[in-house]
Amino acid sequence: SLSIWKLNIKPIQIVIFVILGILVQYFGGTLIPLLYRWIYFHQTPWWNVWERSPGRYFYSVVLSMIAFTVIYSKLVKWPTGKALDHCVIALIIASSIGRIGCFLQGCCGGKPCDLSWAVRFPRHPEVSLHPTQVYMVFLETALWIILLVLNKRKRYDGQTFWVGVFLYSIYRIGIEFVRTNPIFVLGLTHAQVFSIFTLTLSLVVLLFRENIPGFPGKMPQKPLSRDHS
Repeated sequence: SLSIWKLNIKPIQIVIFVILGILVQYFGGTLIPLLYRWIYFHQTPWWNVWERSPGRYFYSVVLSMIAFTVIYSKLVKWPTGKALDHCVIALIIASSIGRIGCFLQGCCGGKPCDLSWAVRFPRHPEVSLHPTQVYMVFLETALWIILLVLNKRKRYDGQTFWVGVFLYSIYRIGIEFVRTNPIFVLGLTHAQVFSIFTLTLSLVVLLFRENIPGFPGKMPQKPLSRDHS
């Protein structure tokens, strides 16, 4: 695979990216929850930030990190499509690890069920629930493994990113049916509505990328040799 030396990427740039990325994903992950609580519960954003965390949404983390990755890549002259390919894999790996913490804490649980593998958490010991956190660990692990394989065989930079968005959107729409997130509209949760949007966008880009200027991963006019990055 191509090393950072062949890409002319300085190690200090990666260190700075990681440090800033940690801050961006932390505060960026609270942005949508803050807006949600502000709009629906009239809780002032600054009170939530400094007094009590409003929680962190995965899509809020993703949007902030994608924006940060694109901006940072432009500033330090990284290949943006390649950076996004690695970014989407890292985000899904981080999410799959985070789901283990959710299971241990008992948050993000599923709907009540009577399946043999149902679990009971200390918060509601009287109710058996879908262990959605465990479902998500396995599904997200399978997803990032698929993306790792694809990234070694991709035909152009940006392909892994858009395939990752596409596959994650499908998975998230499905998993939400056994979770307890509140309904937003038409019987769908916020995550499902947003996933439908990202599913549509990623599908359009993957199918018609050569006709959409400006998107990372636009197919060049001449065929590229395989990029084993």
